[in-house]
Amino acid sequence: MGNEIPRARLAGLASLGVVLGAVGAAVAWANTGSHWRVASSLAAFILVVAPVAAGVLALRLQATRRFAYLLIFMGGAAFLASLADSGDSFLYSVGRVAGWLIEPALAYIMLAYPSGRLTRRSERVIVGAYVFVAVALFVPNAFLLRHYPVPWPWSTCVRTCPANAFMVLAREPAFLESTVRPVLEVTATLLFLSAIVAMWGKIRRASPLLRRTLVPVMAAGSLHFAAWAAYLVARQAGTDPVALQRLAWLVLLSLPVFAASFVAGLLWARVYSAQVLERVAVGLNTVADPGQLRDLIAEALSDPSVELYYPQPGGAWWDGAGRRVVLPLQDAGRCVSQIPDHGEPVAAIAYDAALRDQRRLVRAVGASAVTTLTRLRLTVALRSSLSEVEAAQGRMAAAAAEERQRIGRDLHDGAQQRLVTLRINLELAAEQIERDPEGGSGQLRALGDEVDETLEEIRSLATGIFPPLLSDAGLGEALHAIALRGPIATTVKTEGLRRYPLEIESAAYFCCLEALQNSAKHARNASEVTIRLADDGRLLHFDVADDGAGFVIRQAANGSGLTNMRDRLRALGGRVWIDSAPGRGTVVHGQIPVTREIGLLT
Repeated sequence: MGNEIPRARLAGLASLGVVLGAVGAAVAWANTGSHWRVASSLAAFILVVAPVAAGVLALRLQATRRFAYLLIFMGGAAFLASLADSGDSFLYSVGRVAGWLIEPALAYIMLAYPSGRLTRRSERVIVGAYVFVAVALFVPNAFLLRHYPVPWPWSTCVRTCPANAFMVLAREPAFLESTVRPVLEVTATLLFLSAIVAMWGKIRRASPLLRRTLVPVMAAGSLHFAAWAAYLVARQAGTDPVALQRLAWLVLLSLPVFAASFVAGLLWARVYSAQVLERVAVGLNTVADPGQLRDLIAEALSDPSVELYYPQPGGAWWDGAGRRVVLPLQDAGRCVSQIPDHGEPVAAIAYDAALRDQRRLVRAVGASAVTTLTRLRLTVALRSSLSEVEAAQGRMAAAAAEERQRIGRDLHDGAQQRLVTLRINLELAAEQIERDPEGGSGQLRALGDEVDETLEEIRSLATGIFPPLLSDAGLGEALHAIALRGPIATTVKTEGLRRYPLEIESAAYFCCLEALQNSAKHARNASEVTIRLADDGRLLHFDVADDGAGFVIRQAANGSGLTNMRDRLRALGGRVWIDSAPGRGTVVHGQIPVTREIGLLT
């Protein structure tokens, strides 16, 4: 997998930890004045190797690399601190100064677990204050002390310790031992306690998975704090140095436990993740709709706010009910992960920010359900398409009813009135013939013009329903005739046209007519319109392009004309779309399948 660390690098890091541990052990063993040579050598080796091994295992478990490398760097710091068991004054002094930095480093790693970052302001304040106390207050003491205080967790010497190699004064100020050191140690202890309290708050806010990851670290941190507090209290109480040394060793031994707790948390999290994936895999057998899948994933992740979204052509997203939605953007309270299949997203999962550090689990849950997600995405698409078809059918039915009403009004107000008038005139002409045959004959002949006008009105009405030229000569000729009467100079270009079924020709004709009318109404400064018709053997293409001012498509609402065009073409498996921009005119594109092999165009 692309995110895995090469085994050669892991082996190299592990070897580096072993080498540093061996050097630390050798330094402790070389101190012939120590009464604890074996124990101190073994402790030095373990203290260096434990955090490095934990970091390598974290990388192997594919934890956050930033955190894993923090553990490895912690092993390097432990190596420097282990030099405090040396009999050499310089190495001993380096180890004692490095030991002052171990505690703030532990607090930082504990609060940054498992992402390797401090995510809350309170955590950054605690670590910042701890680093300030260590660097600005503890470290300068190295230039003022003649002898470091003993016993010390990182050193086994009690009475025969080397002198401080960094001492710059002739004598050590008396206030360091009586005032400064106790205040600094209490301050550092309270800061570590603050880190534990912050860790507890982090656990309370965490998701079930993250909680299982943090609990072992919280326990190890509490153990380390208890050992350190007991050591400080015993030292202030004047406990015997040998007994105090045993407490110091407890502090020291809590550090490998700390390192092990990080790995234990990761392993516990992996076990929980496996259980989650198992529940999802089993539950997928009973999923029948998007709502059930959402409920299954929400229950598995212990996040009732989970939502699923499905992608559609053109960059749109739909929810489980087939409604078009805007994909939620990631913010402080929500996260979004897309689930890919062969490089293409099949779904997106929106979830609570408490799972921010569990993106891998979220993606794994989605990956285990990818087949179901694909099936449900198609179900959602079909559901949405059916909704659109039903809406289109409703609009077409309404349009048909409105058209029938219009035809009825035209017949009533026009042809019917003329026919009524014609009948009255015929009766009057009949009466006139009885009184004056010659005058009645003239009146009958005059009625011929009225009959012609009635026929023309009926013919015009029929043309509005379906143009005779379209059925007689075809689509190209009918549009040529329309172009001659248009208010804007119109050119019709055809390529490969033939005769088509009536429903295809009428749909293309009326869509082009609607586009021409829109150009006449809305295309400001338009001087020319071009209609292009082409048949590629599978699709009948038509484009109606004007050279007007154009417009921003996303700022224009869909009017009834465009809706009517879409409904006409969707009924035939076709589609229509608009291409426009300010300053470059508008083009209405349309496609209609002309072979039976073509299915619905999406």
